[in-house]
Amino acid sequence: MSCQEAGKVPGVGIDKDMLFAVVQGGTCGFIDHAGRVVIQPAWDSAGDFSEGMAIVERAGKVGFVAQSGTVAIEPSYDVAQSFCDGLAAVRVAEKWGFIDKKGAVVVQAVYDDTGSFRNGLAPVKKEGNWGFIDKTGRVVVRPQFAGAQTFSDGLALVNKGGTEANDPLRGMYLSGGTYQYIDQAGVAAFARSFQSARRFSEGLSAVETGGGGQWHKDRGQTGHTGGKWGFVDKKGAIVIEHNFDEAGQMAEGLAPVLLKGKWGYVSASGKLQIEPQFELAEPFSEGVAAVEKDGKWFYIDKAGSRAITGDFDNAYSFRHGLALVEVGGRSTKSVYVESWGTFSIWNWAPRGYIDHQGAIVWKPQK
Repeated sequence: MSCQEAGKVPGVGIDKDMLFAVVQGGTCGFIDHAGRVVIQPAWDSAGDFSEGMAIVERAGKVGFVAQSGTVAIEPSYDVAQSFCDGLAAVRVAEKWGFIDKKGAVVVQAVYDDTGSFRNGLAPVKKEGNWGFIDKTGRVVVRPQFAGAQTFSDGLALVNKGGTEANDPLRGMYLSGGTYQYIDQAGVAAFARSFQSARRFSEGLSAVETGGGGQWHKDRGQTGHTGGKWGFVDKKGAIVIEHNFDEAGQMAEGLAPVLLKGKWGYVSASGKLQIEPQFELAEPFSEGVAAVEKDGKWFYIDKAGSRAITGDFDNAYSFRHGLALVEVGGRSTKSVYVESWGTFSIWNWAPRGYIDHQGAIVWKPQK
Protein backbone atom coordinates (compact mmCIF):
# COMPACT_ATOMS: atom_id res chain seq x y z
CA MET A 1 0.00 0.00 0.00
CA SER A 2 1.26 3.47 -0.85
CA CYS A 3 0.48 6.87 0.59
CA GLN A 4 -0.82 8.16 -2.72
CA GLU A 5 -3.31 10.95 -2.36
CA ALA A 6 -6.62 10.45 -4.14
CA GLY A 7 -9.65 12.55 -4.80
CA LYS A 8 -8.13 15.63 -6.44
CA VAL A 9 -9.68 17.80 -9.15
CA PRO A 10 -7.57 18.51 -12.26
CA GLY A 11 -4.76 20.93 -11.55
CA VAL A 12 -5.44 21.14 -7.82
CA GLY A 13 -2.93 19.56 -5.46
CA ILE A 14 -1.07 17.90 -8.32
CA ASP A 15 2.66 17.50 -7.77
CA LYS A 16 4.24 18.71 -11.02
CA ASP A 17 7.56 17.20 -9.93
CA MET A 18 6.04 13.72 -9.66
CA LEU A 19 7.70 10.98 -11.71
CA PHE A 20 6.00 7.93 -13.21
CA ALA A 21 7.33 4.40 -13.71
CA VAL A 22 7.56 3.19 -17.32
CA VAL A 23 8.88 0.16 -19.19
CA GLN A 24 11.27 0.61 -22.10
CA GLY A 25 13.05 -2.27 -23.76
CA GLY A 26 12.09 -4.62 -20.95
CA THR A 27 13.54 -2.50 -18.14
CA CYS A 28 11.95 0.14 -15.91
CA GLY A 29 12.72 3.82 -15.52
CA PHE A 30 10.80 7.01 -14.78
CA ILE A 31 9.32 9.88 -16.81
CA ASP A 32 8.04 13.35 -15.92
CA HIS A 33 4.63 14.85 -16.80
CA ALA A 34 5.81 15.66 -20.32
CA GLY A 35 6.89 12.08 -21.03
CA ARG A 36 10.60 12.86 -20.82
CA VAL A 37 12.77 10.09 -19.39
CA VAL A 38 14.23 11.48 -16.16
CA ILE A 39 15.58 8.29 -14.60
CA GLN A 40 16.98 5.96 -17.24
CA PRO A 41 15.53 2.42 -17.44
CA ALA A 42 17.81 0.19 -15.39
CA TRP A 43 15.49 -1.83 -13.15
CA ASP A 44 13.68 -5.13 -13.50
CA SER A 45 10.56 -3.54 -11.98
CA ALA A 46 9.60 -0.25 -10.36
CA GLY A 47 6.74 1.16 -8.32
CA ASP A 48 5.11 4.55 -7.86
CA PHE A 49 6.82 7.34 -5.97
CA SER A 50 5.52 7.90 -2.46
CA GLU A 51 6.99 10.55 -0.17
CA GLY A 52 9.85 11.09 -2.62
CA MET A 53 10.91 7.43 -2.85
CA ALA A 54 10.02 4.60 -5.24
CA ILE A 55 10.52 0.86 -4.88
CA VAL A 56 12.86 -0.64 -7.49
CA GLU A 57 13.91 -4.23 -8.09
CA ARG A 58 17.05 -5.77 -9.49
CA ALA A 59 18.04 -9.46 -9.51
CA GLY A 60 15.21 -10.40 -7.17
CA LYS A 61 16.01 -7.82 -4.48
CA VAL A 62 14.25 -4.51 -3.85
CA GLY A 63 15.43 -1.12 -2.65
CA PHE A 64 14.47 2.53 -3.13
CA VAL A 65 15.39 5.28 -5.57
CA ALA A 66 14.97 9.02 -4.91
CA GLN A 67 13.37 11.41 -7.42
CA SER A 68 16.84 12.69 -8.26
CA GLY A 69 17.60 9.22 -9.63
CA THR A 70 20.00 8.45 -6.82
CA VAL A 71 19.77 5.00 -5.29
CA ALA A 72 18.76 5.95 -1.77
CA ILE A 73 18.57 2.41 -0.38
CA GLU A 74 20.39 -0.40 -2.16
CA PRO A 75 18.28 -3.38 -3.28
CA SER A 76 18.75 -5.85 -0.44
CA TYR A 77 15.24 -6.76 0.68
CA ASP A 78 12.98 -9.59 -0.43
CA VAL A 79 9.85 -7.42 -0.50
CA ALA A 80 9.05 -3.82 0.45
CA GLN A 81 6.07 -1.52 0.79
CA SER A 82 5.99 2.17 -0.15
CA PHE A 83 7.04 4.86 2.31
CA CYS A 84 4.19 6.19 4.41
CA ASP A 85 4.49 8.52 7.41
CA GLY A 86 8.25 8.49 6.83
CA LEU A 87 8.74 4.72 7.20
CA ALA A 88 8.61 1.73 4.84
CA ALA A 89 7.88 -1.89 5.67
CA VAL A 90 10.53 -4.34 4.42
CA ARG A 91 10.76 -8.12 4.57
CA VAL A 92 13.93 -9.97 5.45
CA ALA A 93 14.09 -13.75 5.89
CA GLU A 94 10.26 -14.03 5.90
CA LYS A 95 9.85 -11.39 8.64
CA TRP A 96 8.71 -7.77 8.36
CA GLY A 97 10.13 -4.64 9.97
CA PHE A 98 10.41 -0.92 9.15
CA ILE A 99 13.19 1.34 7.87
CA ASP A 100 13.54 5.12 7.52
CA LYS A 101 14.57 7.00 4.37
CA LYS A 102 18.25 6.53 5.16
CA GLY A 103 17.79 2.77 5.31
CA ALA A 104 18.22 2.61 9.07
CA VAL A 105 16.19 -0.06 10.85
CA VAL A 106 13.57 1.62 13.04
CA VAL A 107 11.45 -1.42 13.88
CA GLN A 108 13.14 -4.83 13.89
CA ALA A 109 11.93 -7.46 11.39
CA VAL A 110 9.97 -9.69 13.77
CA TYR A 111 6.47 -9.64 12.27
CA ASP A 112 4.75 -12.17 10.02
CA ASP A 113 2.93 -9.45 8.06
CA THR A 114 2.29 -5.72 8.23
CA GLY A 115 0.56 -2.73 6.70
CA SER A 116 1.68 0.88 6.31
CA PHE A 117 1.98 3.55 8.99
CA ARG A 118 -0.77 6.14 9.11
CA ASN A 119 -1.69 8.41 11.98
CA GLY A 120 1.50 7.15 13.64
CA LEU A 121 0.33 3.52 13.84
CA ALA A 122 0.79 0.44 11.64
CA PRO A 123 -1.04 -2.90 11.68
CA VAL A 124 1.26 -5.87 12.36
CA LYS A 125 0.71 -9.61 12.53
CA LYS A 126 2.43 -11.87 15.03
CA GLU A 127 1.64 -15.45 16.04
CA GLY A 128 -1.56 -15.45 14.00
CA ASN A 129 -3.09 -12.23 15.33
CA TRP A 130 -3.06 -8.59 14.24
CA GLY A 131 -2.46 -5.54 16.42
CA PHE A 132 -0.92 -2.07 16.04
CA ILE A 133 2.49 -0.59 16.84
CA ASP A 134 3.81 2.99 16.93
CA LYS A 135 6.93 4.25 15.16
CA THR A 136 9.21 3.15 17.99
CA GLY A 137 7.93 -0.42 17.71
CA ARG A 138 5.90 -0.15 20.91
CA VAL A 139 2.72 -2.24 20.89
CA VAL A 140 -0.21 0.18 21.19
CA VAL A 141 -3.04 -2.24 20.42
CA ARG A 142 -2.18 -5.81 21.39
CA PRO A 143 -2.47 -8.49 18.66
CA GLN A 144 -6.01 -9.83 18.96
CA PHE A 145 -7.65 -9.56 15.52
CA ALA A 146 -7.94 -12.03 12.66
CA GLY A 147 -7.28 -9.15 10.26
CA ALA A 148 -6.50 -5.43 10.39
CA GLN A 149 -6.13 -2.62 7.88
CA THR A 150 -4.22 0.65 7.90
CA PHE A 151 -5.87 3.64 9.58
CA SER A 152 -7.98 5.85 7.33
CA ASP A 153 -9.96 8.91 8.42
CA GLY A 154 -8.79 8.18 11.98
CA LEU A 155 -10.30 4.69 12.18
CA ALA A 156 -9.01 1.21 11.31
CA LEU A 157 -11.03 -1.73 10.01
CA VAL A 158 -10.46 -5.00 11.89
CA ASN A 159 -11.84 -8.52 11.61
CA LYS A 160 -12.79 -10.76 14.51
CA GLY A 161 -13.31 -14.49 14.14
CA GLY A 162 -12.24 -14.85 10.52
CA THR A 163 -9.85 -17.50 9.23
CA GLU A 164 -7.19 -17.29 6.53
CA ALA A 165 -7.52 -19.55 3.51
CA ASN A 166 -5.62 -20.15 0.27
CA ASP A 167 -7.33 -20.49 -3.08
CA PRO A 168 -5.73 -21.16 -6.50
CA LEU A 169 -7.70 -18.30 -8.07
CA ARG A 170 -7.96 -15.83 -5.22
CA GLY A 171 -4.73 -16.36 -3.35
CA MET A 172 -4.76 -15.64 0.38
CA TYR A 173 -8.03 -14.28 1.73
CA LEU A 174 -9.91 -13.89 5.00
CA SER A 175 -13.07 -15.96 5.32
CA GLY A 176 -15.90 -15.35 7.77
CA GLY A 177 -15.85 -13.41 10.99
CA THR A 178 -17.21 -9.90 11.44
CA TYR A 179 -15.75 -6.47 10.73
CA GLN A 180 -15.59 -3.54 13.12
CA TYR A 181 -13.90 -0.13 13.35
CA ILE A 182 -11.50 0.85 16.13
CA ASP A 183 -9.84 4.10 17.17
CA GLN A 184 -6.14 4.62 17.87
CA ALA A 185 -6.53 3.29 21.40
CA GLY A 186 -7.97 0.04 20.07
CA VAL A 187 -11.48 0.87 21.31
CA ALA A 188 -14.47 0.12 19.10
CA ALA A 189 -15.64 3.35 17.44
CA PHE A 190 -19.23 2.10 17.70
CA ALA A 191 -20.93 -1.14 18.64
CA ARG A 192 -22.13 -2.29 15.23
CA SER A 193 -20.26 -4.95 13.26
CA PHE A 194 -20.60 -6.02 9.63
CA GLN A 195 -20.12 -9.01 7.32
CA SER A 196 -17.79 -6.94 5.16
CA ALA A 197 -16.67 -3.32 5.02
CA ARG A 198 -14.34 -0.80 3.38
CA ARG A 199 -12.03 1.82 4.83
CA PHE A 200 -13.51 5.17 5.82
CA SER A 201 -13.13 7.93 3.27
CA GLU A 202 -14.64 11.42 3.37
CA GLY A 203 -16.36 10.52 6.62
CA LEU A 204 -18.27 7.55 5.22
CA SER A 205 -17.62 3.83 4.79
CA ALA A 206 -19.31 1.19 2.67
CA VAL A 207 -20.51 -1.71 4.83
CA GLU A 208 -22.38 -4.95 4.19
CA THR A 209 -24.93 -6.80 6.27
CA GLY A 210 -26.43 -10.23 5.73
CA GLY A 211 -23.61 -11.56 3.57
CA GLY A 212 -22.36 -15.08 3.05
CA GLY A 213 -19.09 -16.43 1.67
CA GLN A 214 -16.32 -14.09 0.59
CA TRP A 215 -14.99 -13.77 -2.95
CA HIS A 216 -12.41 -11.71 -4.82
CA LYS A 217 -13.19 -9.75 -7.97
CA ASP A 218 -11.03 -8.09 -10.60
CA ARG A 219 -9.04 -4.97 -9.68
CA GLY A 220 -8.64 -6.07 -6.07
CA GLN A 221 -12.30 -5.63 -5.13
CA THR A 222 -13.53 -7.98 -2.43
CA GLY A 223 -16.90 -8.63 -0.87
CA HIS A 224 -19.45 -11.16 0.34
CA THR A 225 -22.22 -12.83 -1.59
CA GLY A 226 -25.82 -12.52 -0.56
CA GLY A 227 -25.66 -9.33 1.52
CA LYS A 228 -26.61 -5.73 0.87
CA TRP A 229 -24.31 -2.72 1.02
CA GLY A 230 -24.89 0.78 2.37
CA PHE A 231 -22.85 3.53 4.02
CA VAL A 232 -22.34 4.53 7.65
CA ASP A 233 -20.73 7.54 9.31
CA LYS A 234 -18.08 7.49 12.04
CA LYS A 235 -20.73 7.05 14.72
CA GLY A 236 -22.13 3.97 13.00
CA ALA A 237 -25.31 5.72 11.87
CA ILE A 238 -26.71 4.58 8.52
CA VAL A 239 -26.36 7.47 6.06
CA ILE A 240 -27.16 5.54 2.88
CA GLU A 241 -29.48 2.55 3.17
CA HIS A 242 -28.33 -1.00 2.39
CA ASN A 243 -29.78 -1.14 -1.13
CA PHE A 244 -26.74 -2.19 -3.15
CA ASP A 245 -25.22 -5.53 -4.13
CA GLU A 246 -21.74 -4.10 -3.55
CA ALA A 247 -20.17 -0.69 -2.98
CA GLY A 248 -16.75 0.92 -3.25
CA GLN A 249 -14.99 3.82 -1.60
CA MET A 250 -16.42 7.33 -1.45
CA ALA A 251 -14.17 9.76 -3.34
CA GLU A 252 -14.89 13.32 -4.41
CA GLY A 253 -18.45 12.96 -3.17
CA LEU A 254 -19.32 9.85 -5.19
CA ALA A 255 -18.92 6.10 -4.66
CA PRO A 256 -19.25 3.20 -7.14
CA VAL A 257 -22.21 0.93 -6.36
CA LEU A 258 -23.42 -2.34 -7.90
CA LEU A 259 -27.08 -2.98 -8.76
CA LYS A 260 -28.32 -6.00 -10.71
CA GLY A 261 -24.90 -6.71 -12.17
CA LYS A 262 -24.07 -3.15 -13.28
CA TRP A 263 -22.04 -0.40 -11.61
CA GLY A 264 -23.12 3.21 -11.19
CA TYR A 265 -22.37 5.96 -8.65
CA VAL A 266 -24.16 7.19 -5.55
CA SER A 267 -23.62 10.59 -3.91
CA ALA A 268 -22.82 11.14 -0.23
CA SER A 269 -26.47 12.10 0.29
CA GLY A 270 -27.64 8.76 -1.12
CA LYS A 271 -28.78 10.01 -4.53
CA LEU A 272 -28.07 7.65 -7.43
CA GLN A 273 -26.02 10.18 -9.38
CA ILE A 274 -24.96 7.99 -12.32
CA GLU A 275 -27.25 5.13 -13.34
CA PRO A 276 -25.76 1.60 -13.15
CA GLN A 277 -24.51 0.71 -16.64
CA PHE A 278 -20.87 -0.35 -16.31
CA GLU A 279 -19.19 -3.76 -15.95
CA LEU A 280 -16.62 -2.27 -13.56
CA ALA A 281 -16.09 1.17 -12.07
CA GLU A 282 -13.23 2.84 -10.21
CA PRO A 283 -13.55 5.61 -7.59
CA PHE A 284 -13.33 9.20 -8.84
CA SER A 285 -9.92 10.84 -8.86
CA GLU A 286 -9.01 14.28 -10.21
CA GLY A 287 -12.58 14.80 -11.40
CA VAL A 288 -12.94 11.66 -13.52
CA ALA A 289 -13.43 7.92 -13.06
CA ALA A 290 -12.29 4.92 -15.09
CA VAL A 291 -15.17 2.62 -16.09
CA GLU A 292 -15.59 -0.48 -18.24
CA LYS A 293 -18.46 -0.94 -20.69
CA ASP A 294 -18.79 -3.49 -23.50
CA GLY A 295 -15.29 -4.76 -22.79
CA LYS A 296 -13.54 -1.38 -23.12
CA TRP A 297 -12.37 1.13 -20.53
CA PHE A 298 -12.82 4.90 -20.73
CA TYR A 299 -13.20 7.93 -18.43
CA ILE A 300 -16.38 9.70 -17.32
CA ASP A 301 -17.11 12.95 -15.51
CA LYS A 302 -19.46 13.36 -12.55
CA ALA A 303 -22.46 13.68 -14.87
CA GLY A 304 -21.68 10.26 -16.31
CA SER A 305 -20.57 11.65 -19.68
CA ARG A 306 -17.34 10.74 -21.42
CA ALA A 307 -14.64 13.07 -20.16
CA ILE A 308 -11.76 11.92 -22.36
CA THR A 309 -11.80 10.67 -25.95
CA GLY A 310 -10.52 7.15 -26.43
CA ASP A 311 -11.10 3.54 -25.36
CA PHE A 312 -8.56 1.30 -23.67
CA ASP A 313 -8.14 -2.38 -22.85
CA ASN A 314 -7.52 -1.34 -19.25
CA ALA A 315 -7.50 2.02 -17.47
CA TYR A 316 -6.62 3.16 -13.98
CA SER A 317 -7.32 6.20 -11.81
CA PHE A 318 -5.60 9.51 -12.50
CA ARG A 319 -2.74 10.37 -10.18
CA HIS A 320 -0.95 13.72 -10.24
CA GLY A 321 -2.30 14.56 -13.70
CA LEU A 322 -1.60 11.29 -15.54
CA ALA A 323 -3.38 7.94 -15.79
CA LEU A 324 -1.96 4.52 -16.55
CA VAL A 325 -3.66 2.77 -19.49
CA GLU A 326 -3.18 -0.52 -21.32
CA VAL A 327 -3.56 -1.00 -25.08
CA GLY A 328 -3.06 -4.27 -26.95
CA GLY A 329 -4.22 -6.56 -24.16
CA ARG A 330 -4.76 -6.62 -20.41
CA SER A 331 -2.30 -7.48 -17.69
CA THR A 332 -3.21 -10.77 -16.07
CA LYS A 333 -2.19 -12.36 -12.79
CA SER A 334 -1.69 -16.05 -12.14
CA VAL A 335 -1.89 -17.05 -8.48
CA TYR A 336 -0.07 -20.14 -7.25
CA VAL A 337 -0.57 -21.82 -3.90
CA GLU A 338 2.31 -23.74 -2.37
CA SER A 339 2.78 -25.31 1.04
CA TRP A 340 4.61 -22.19 2.26
CA GLY A 341 2.02 -19.71 0.99
CA THR A 342 0.79 -17.84 -2.08
CA PHE A 343 2.72 -16.15 -4.86
CA SER A 344 1.69 -14.35 -8.04
CA ILE A 345 3.17 -14.00 -11.52
CA TRP A 346 2.05 -11.06 -13.67
CA ASN A 347 1.86 -11.13 -17.46
CA TRP A 348 2.03 -7.43 -18.25
CA ALA A 349 0.22 -5.87 -21.19
CA PRO A 350 1.65 -2.84 -23.05
CA ARG A 351 1.24 0.09 -20.63
CA GLY A 352 1.44 3.83 -21.12
CA TYR A 353 0.15 7.15 -19.76
CA ILE A 354 -2.40 9.73 -20.87
CA ASP A 355 -3.17 13.23 -19.58
CA HIS A 356 -6.56 14.83 -18.88
CA GLN A 357 -6.92 15.84 -22.53
CA GLY A 358 -6.48 12.23 -23.61
CA ALA A 359 -3.09 12.92 -25.18
CA ILE A 360 -0.64 10.02 -25.02
CA VAL A 361 2.26 11.11 -22.83
CA TRP A 362 3.98 7.71 -22.94
CA LYS A 363 3.14 5.26 -25.71
CA PRO A 364 1.99 1.89 -24.32
CA GLN A 365 4.84 -0.64 -24.47
CA LYS A 366 6.29 -3.51 -22.47
